[in-house]
Amino acid sequence: MLTKNQNMAMSFFLTRALFLGGGMSSIFALSGKDAWISGILGIILGIGIIYLINLFGKDVNGSLKRYLAKNNLINISLKILFFLFYSLIIFIGILSITTLVSSYYLNYTPSLMICIPIVILLIYLTMKGTKVLGRVAQIIFPLCLFITITKIFLLMETAKISYFLPLYTYPSSKIFIGSLIFAILSSSPFLLLIDEKVPLKQNIINYLIGSITGLFIIINITSVLGDTLLKMFSYPEYAILRKIEFFNFFENVENLIAFIWLGDLFIMLGTAVNRVKNLFAKPDWFAYLYLIIIVLFITLYVESNFAIIMFIYNRFIYLFGILLLLILIGFYIKHILKKKYEKV
Repeated sequence: MLTKNQNMAMSFFLTRALFLGGGMSSIFALSGKDAWISGILGIILGIGIIYLINLFGKDVNGSLKRYLAKNNLINISLKILFFLFYSLIIFIGILSITTLVSSYYLNYTPSLMICIPIVILLIYLTMKGTKVLGRVAQIIFPLCLFITITKIFLLMETAKISYFLPLYTYPSSKIFIGSLIFAILSSSPFLLLIDEKVPLKQNIINYLIGSITGLFIIINITSVLGDTLLKMFSYPEYAILRKIEFFNFFENVENLIAFIWLGDLFIMLGTAVNRVKNLFAKPDWFAYLYLIIIVLFITLYVESNFAIIMFIYNRFIYLFGILLLLILIGFYIKHILKKKYEKV
């Protein structure tokens, strides 16, 4: 079990990880300069999802593996759904890392070479268990939070309030869909921590720390780029970092600050691989082999086809939404059946 501080640190990284690239740009594509409204509504909807995850998490006695141990239809269905959910997180996480690093850091390095040290480190950490991953998150959490807050304040110099005006010009339907995307991407990774017995109040606080920083990043991007430019970048959160200047000599720090996103993705990936390892009664090497297969599929096939990458970035959010909904429905059915048997 993770400590209170480790849970807070893990939640911070998980809340933010799925926004990188496709997540953030999808919200802007829908609601443009009104994306901050989507962010606020998304946080409210996200709290509702956190409440449901916490409610059903109370039924999980010990580990999820033990909770789904009996081979009945609902348990097998939930196992499959969780496996698909973990797989999607690993797939999107690896794809985001390789795309980010190859685009902005190592332009001429093959993606497979980029992934090799990441895979080795992931296997090493997951062999040590969730507790060690929690300690890593706890150590780097203050630094990443400090950099995030500092970045927000440094960008205020180039911010323009006029970029938000006039308010509420995008259709309500698009703003609402944007809020759903925000809620799904920020709250669904909390399913990775459903084994942890965290009180609802603490879970909400943990969620708010990460999601509010995400909201401020949306406000930052809008105030710096404006309605037209924010839709042109696949990584708008990276584009605004080039605007950072400090005392007219501290600049060109975008590559340094962007490293905190790798922390978000790495913590999410490590947790997901750990959950795959613990879900089935299979040897540990199954999860590591599965990770390697996903990495090879992405680096050798997916990344060689730009059309496939764009298709994935435009659709993966809906896959997360469907899986989240089906998992919650499965938990609800299992919860109802449990109450029914208790009355008999």
